Amino acid sequence: MVYEFKVSDEATQNPGGSQAFHVSDDIQVDGNSKSHLLENRDWSWSHMERQLKERNLETLYARYRQILHQGYFSVFLLLQLLLTAIHVGLLLVTEVDDPQHRTMPDVIAYIAIALLLWPLVTIVFNKSLVKKYPSLPHVVSCFAVAIVVFVDIGLPIYHTSMFHSRIPLRPAYTTHALLACYIFLPLSNYLTPFALGVGITISHMLTLMLVTYRHSGIPNKQIMSEIVFFVCVNGMGLSYRLIKEMIIRRAFLDRRACVEFTTKLNYEKEQEEQLLLSILPWHIATRVREDIRKKSLQLNHLGKPITTKPFKELYIEKHDNVSILYADVVNYTKMTSSLPVNKLVETLNELFGKFDEASERHKVLRIKFLGDCYYCASGIPQPNPDHAKSCVDLGLDMISIISEVRRQRKLDIDMRIGVHSGSILSGLLGRCKWQYDIWSKDVAIANRMEQCGKPGMVHVTKQTLDLLGDNYIVEPGNGHLRDRMLAKNGITTFLIRPHQEEKVSSKFRFSKFEKRESIIPGKFKTKNAYSRHGSDIMYSLRGVISGEGNMALSRRRTAFMNNNLIMYQQRLKMADVYMEKAIDNLPARKCSFWLHNSRLYPLCLTFRDECKWELPFLKQPDPLFKFSIIVALFVSICICLMHFWQPPRLYLISWISFGISIVGLVCLIPLTWCHYVWNAVKDPNHQMRDVQQPGNKFLRFLYKSSTVQVYSILEIYNNNSDSNVTSHRARDDTSEANGLWVSLQGPEFMRSRLCESKYMLALAQYQNEMAKMFQDLISFKQMTESCYLAVLMSFFFTRIHFQLKLLVGICILVVYSSGVMMVNTEFRQETWNPHLDPKIANILSIVFLILELHFTDRQAECMDRLDYLWKRQLCTEKDEAEKTRSVNLMLLHNILPIHVASVYLNTNRASNDLYHENYDCIAVMFASLVNYDLYTEKNTDQSDIKGLEILNKIICDFDDALYESRFKTVEKIKVAGSTYMAACGLHPGQKESSNADGVSSTKVVLTLIEFAATVFRRLQLINKEFNTDFKLRIGISHGPVTAGVVGSQKPLYDIWGNAVNVASRMDSTGQPNKIQVTTSTAVILQQEGVPCTFRGPIHVKGKGILDTYFVDLTDNWIYLTRMKFK
Repeated sequence: MVYEFKVSDEATQNPGGSQAFHVSDDIQVDGNSKSHLLENRDWSWSHMERQLKERNLETLYARYRQILHQGYFSVFLLLQLLLTAIHVGLLLVTEVDDPQHRTMPDVIAYIAIALLLWPLVTIVFNKSLVKKYPSLPHVVSCFAVAIVVFVDIGLPIYHTSMFHSRIPLRPAYTTHALLACYIFLPLSNYLTPFALGVGITISHMLTLMLVTYRHSGIPNKQIMSEIVFFVCVNGMGLSYRLIKEMIIRRAFLDRRACVEFTTKLNYEKEQEEQLLLSILPWHIATRVREDIRKKSLQLNHLGKPITTKPFKELYIEKHDNVSILYADVVNYTKMTSSLPVNKLVETLNELFGKFDEASERHKVLRIKFLGDCYYCASGIPQPNPDHAKSCVDLGLDMISIISEVRRQRKLDIDMRIGVHSGSILSGLLGRCKWQYDIWSKDVAIANRMEQCGKPGMVHVTKQTLDLLGDNYIVEPGNGHLRDRMLAKNGITTFLIRPHQEEKVSSKFRFSKFEKRESIIPGKFKTKNAYSRHGSDIMYSLRGVISGEGNMALSRRRTAFMNNNLIMYQQRLKMADVYMEKAIDNLPARKCSFWLHNSRLYPLCLTFRDECKWELPFLKQPDPLFKFSIIVALFVSICICLMHFWQPPRLYLISWISFGISIVGLVCLIPLTWCHYVWNAVKDPNHQMRDVQQPGNKFLRFLYKSSTVQVYSILEIYNNNSDSNVTSHRARDDTSEANGLWVSLQGPEFMRSRLCESKYMLALAQYQNEMAKMFQDLISFKQMTESCYLAVLMSFFFTRIHFQLKLLVGICILVVYSSGVMMVNTEFRQETWNPHLDPKIANILSIVFLILELHFTDRQAECMDRLDYLWKRQLCTEKDEAEKTRSVNLMLLHNILPIHVASVYLNTNRASNDLYHENYDCIAVMFASLVNYDLYTEKNTDQSDIKGLEILNKIICDFDDALYESRFKTVEKIKVAGSTYMAACGLHPGQKESSNADGVSSTKVVLTLIEFAATVFRRLQLINKEFNTDFKLRIGISHGPVTAGVVGSQKPLYDIWGNAVNVASRMDSTGQPNKIQVTTSTAVILQQEGVPCTFRGPIHVKGKGILDTYFVDLTDNWIYLTRMKFK
């Protein structure tokens, strides 16, 4: 079996208009997935703020940020316990040499800190308590910092006042507490941490002036240096908090997008499932679904025609113990003539919609409806031991339903129903507009039972009656007297009469608005049953019906369309609920996630699969790199000011070194900021997807350099400046500033994450000269603070791997410690505690800082990698969604015309939007195989399947003709048994089309005539290939037509109107190997030079006497006069 999908250019301009498949611009997947313009926009503070407000995500974001801050605060508490343990251990070691035990108060104080902090750790990790008291983390965090600061400041004051010590004691954890305010505390605003930072700074400065430097001979210079240092730390802390806030916002929006995308994906999967099940019964759908998805991989561009390979097998299944019901509306032709088209469709929607609900209740599978014929089967796909009873009960309910409609609408209509039990074959036919159908001799008998039945009664065979109980009013049917096939097969029939005053239950009230299928030939001459492949999909016309159904019908569409649109809207609303659950389940504080994660090594936090995960993660760009450059320049200036009060002989060397560093950083600013500033000026509201580049060559160079070329420019600059920096390293007393410069060059170049070792070696080589300069410095602390800032700045670049930053910090520590140990110990010995060596204290301060920053980086790395996992998951889901979208498009385009499919893929449509289009002139064709007889006197399963294979080959060959460019306006409507229906002129989206002018009418008629001649030629080739003698009978008419999607449970696209009725009759009253047309159609053909032979007046059911013509064709089915198309 083969299937193909016909996709035109019009469909893919905006396929569906749907946003259900659109990936939000807020999703950052990888470094190459988006343009720099979108990247800059998505990292814009105003853009992220606007996204949070527009999507009403402020509350969720506050919750997300609170949980992350709790994780950071947990790190602070554990880190403080670790630092306290190390500090206490050193004090206990030095206590041995102190006979006065003056360090014991310090030990007791630090142990008290640990004892007070431990309960705080348990409080922070108590999820229920934090959820009950959301402000508790704020109070606990401020209390924890207050404890540390109080003890830190209190110990120097204690020793100075109690022992009148002249040892310059200073607080040990001031910088640690200061950084904690900006990094670790779970505070939601910026004023509170800034106020705490200022408070700690003031208290520390007062302690320095009143305690530490009270005996110093140069306190002013030292105090000024300390002020600059703390201003710099506060500035870096505030900057870090702002940058971290941007990262958290971006991560939240990405994760929200991930949740929303997952929601949309689930919606798409369910839509695909429901769509497929509306086309095919599940037992067929489960077999064909995977093949469909595989074919979807062939879609490189949705805008191109899609041709798929054949199925591996013909999807046909045999079912025994099945009952088949055929139902026909009596006086349907009279009703179609008396009612306007819209009223007709409205009436049929009500009628067949209630039939659908009744069939669902009785566990009967509706196969399809054909014009006024509705047929279904019980016992498929699941066996039903009461299949006969189900069909008969359904038939009685259908009689009650139509009697109710007859009374309400005052119509002269009734139901004629036939039921037979036996075996069937079911499966798919066709290459496009798939057909699920049932075939067998028993199906043909059921059809004949309906044809020779009586209105208002259920006509059953003896096979069916034997399966029923005694609760029915039965009388002889004598169907064999009215039908030769029944007589030939010895079928005994009976009539089941409804009980008097039997009314349809209220539970059958029409609850799903359904449209009717188009009118096709009323009674085919072939012996097989006529089944539309359940090519089902969404739609209904707006209708107004009296009584209870008014409101229901006026607001309903088909089940698929309505349910999926509502489900999609509900899913979007549920995204916030899913996000809240995802936030509550964040593994930031769950050790088990990291210890047992299959993708991460728990110790080094690297991905196990380096090629697929680690390298792509390391290659991510740093959109905040430009901000880090600004901070680096600020730190360089602060270090310069700190060293302003150095011995005069070092001024020249210092200013040369600082000048090189600052000039280099200044040069980096336009290389990193030009793109951002230009786009902000040209597109302040972030509404443009592409901003025009600067016209000036120099500005354009900077614009491009700040995006794509920045790496190579930085590399060139670093290589050129390397020799200049090295030339004065041995003489430079501001080694920390140059160490900072090296670390800055490292992060810039380390955006490739592969060359950091070069800079670490340069740093180590340079720091080896530090010891010679230390003797000339004002104090150890000034040197230590310079190293502080260098280490802080090296950790400030967020995209450098935390292990590399730790390695840089260790290198600085080793070089610094080596230099400190060689300095004269009698020069300005500031320390933390009595009997604690100042060298150890200063080295320990660097150790504590590196540990603090490493733990911070590790926590950030955990969340960053978790965020990356989410993003990669999003990539996978995006690909899956695209595959699902392709399947949906393939399915929809195989069921509906492309412009109609786009309506139902558009999730932005209003919930009460219903599709229908009126056309002034459409050409309609019915083509029937008049001598196709699947059922023989000695039929077997194999002969039946062989016959279906031939029928499928014929239909597929007819479908192939649709792919020819000259027939792009021809739309296949359906296949019913061995009758093929098509129409020409269904232009996309042209409601109330005004194509009734001569040119358009001529074009649609001529195109369909040529298509009819083409299928004649294709059938001729099949006859030669299979040595058969199939004959085709074709009827064509043209005129006004209404098109729409019909059906409640199994909706499908259809057309209806007088032109459809007449074309059907032109086929049923025609002759083999001829095309029969009406007078109006023949006039158009003759005007274009196509000869037509007058047949004469014939009787047409529902129309009376009509004059008809046969189109003259050659023996090779070629027109006598070739048609010319404009």
